[in-house]
Amino acid sequence: MLGIFLSLCVALLASLGQVAGKLATKKSEISHIDEYSLSLWIRIFSALLLVPALFFFPFPDSFSLQDSFLIFWVVLLSTISTTSSLQAVKYGEISVVGPIGSLALPLLLVTSYIFTGEVPNSAWYIGVGIIFLGLYFLEGNLKNGFFSPFRAMFQDRGAKAMMLTTIIQSITAPLDKVWVEAYGIVPWIFLTSIFSIPLMMGYMYMTKKEISLKLYTQVNYLKKVGILSIVMGGWLLLQMLALKLTLVIYVISLKRTSGMISVLFGWLIFKERDIAKKFFASALMFLGVLVIIFYGNI
Repeated sequence: MLGIFLSLCVALLASLGQVAGKLATKKSEISHIDEYSLSLWIRIFSALLLVPALFFFPFPDSFSLQDSFLIFWVVLLSTISTTSSLQAVKYGEISVVGPIGSLALPLLLVTSYIFTGEVPNSAWYIGVGIIFLGLYFLEGNLKNGFFSPFRAMFQDRGAKAMMLTTIIQSITAPLDKVWVEAYGIVPWIFLTSIFSIPLMMGYMYMTKKEISLKLYTQVNYLKKVGILSIVMGGWLLLQMLALKLTLVIYVISLKRTSGMISVLFGWLIFKERDIAKKFFASALMFLGVLVIIFYGNI
């Protein structure tokens, strides 16, 4: 029961994180931050905030070569998903990119089979069908042809970034559970934060993106980075705790209620349009999630 409650808290924080990310990267703001710098500084803040907690949690003394290899790939994927999720809210409407996260469930059909050998029952396929139907209506405009909603989805830069994020998270979520059980919640979050910093700095250096310490000592920048770091760090911490308490599929499924919350925030804060259609689409996608939760063989 606690795992389910924590998963719902993760959904709320995930939606608030999308709002904070959009406000931080919004180009109309004088103090907007590009998504690469923001991703880097979120990781730095997260690592610094977790340093005191390491005195109270056992940290692994060493890692085998195989563990180090696997950790590298998980950290690399997590770093990419942090950046792509910020790109999604920067270039897209959160009332669109939020519900797209429900695609994690169809993708978990594949990753669950690969990592655990689980074979879904017919309820999974019904739920997945409902999710794709909701996705169809999310950007649907049948006046432009039957396949126009799918074309619109792949032409939307924010939607494409969110689909990439969802693909990556469907891979990393089962692996996060494995590593949380092996090393503990706080050490694992610290590891993913600290190891991702050189990866981001290396990428920014190679692509000649600015890394300015002076810029990020300004109050407006620190405020935005700090707020987003706390929100994202809080949702990550609660998600890891939920993963330890219950099944991955429950955590990710309930996290997808954030789609409907994002539609609401998009309307209230950013005055996004076609909210009734988007809320219907997100509710339909969540119905597919519920079918999988209650009738799937999980």
